Amino acid sequence: EEDHLSIVHADPRRLIASVTCVGLTLDCFVFHAPSENGAPDELVRYEAWWKESASLYSKFKRGHAKSLLFIDANAEACECDSRLVGSLGVKKELSARFSAMLGFLEATSTMLPSTFSTVHEGPCCTYKHSTGNKRRIDYVAVEACDADALVSSWVEDDLDVSTLRDDHFVASLSVSFPVSHHSPLTKRCVKPYDVA
Repeated sequence: EEDHLSIVHADPRRLIASVTCVGLTLDCFVFHAPSENGAPDELVRYEAWWKESASLYSKFKRGHAKSLLFIDANAEACECDSRLVGSLGVKKELSARFSAMLGFLEATSTMLPSTFSTVHEGPCCTYKHSTGNKRRIDYVAVEACDADALVSSWVEDDLDVSTLRDDHFVASLSVSFPVSHHSPLTKRCVKPYDVA
């Protein structure tokens, strides 16, 4: 039904939608962070982009809704002292780019399930450069308060998206959000929800 989905914000690097279906209300955030380009002010612009993204998250996040964030961060997760990032597949040294993203995670109380060995299964890499270099730069994030709803995380590398070459692979997450049986949209209970 068309009234189940509302686009509440769109710009060239962000799409924010509200989704209501099957007794569940979701706020979906799709973020594509700026790539490294070697410009002198690159890091300043990258940090500003994450701060603006945190502001947009706060503006459009509805209190009663669950949040899913689909992020092409153009940054690899790094070891850090944070409950929002685990130790699975992370780089040893904290990079300035990931530090900027970590500021976003802390400001929004969102976490990266694919960095936790208790959640993630299989390979971690989500991006393959034309040189063959592989990295994890794509994530599905959730609010930290929903950590108990996490079922599993994985990278779907066998999905045909009809591109000229494989570069990004789908960061996937299975989560079991509670479904309200009092919603007028409730027709059946389906869980866990698989999101990719």
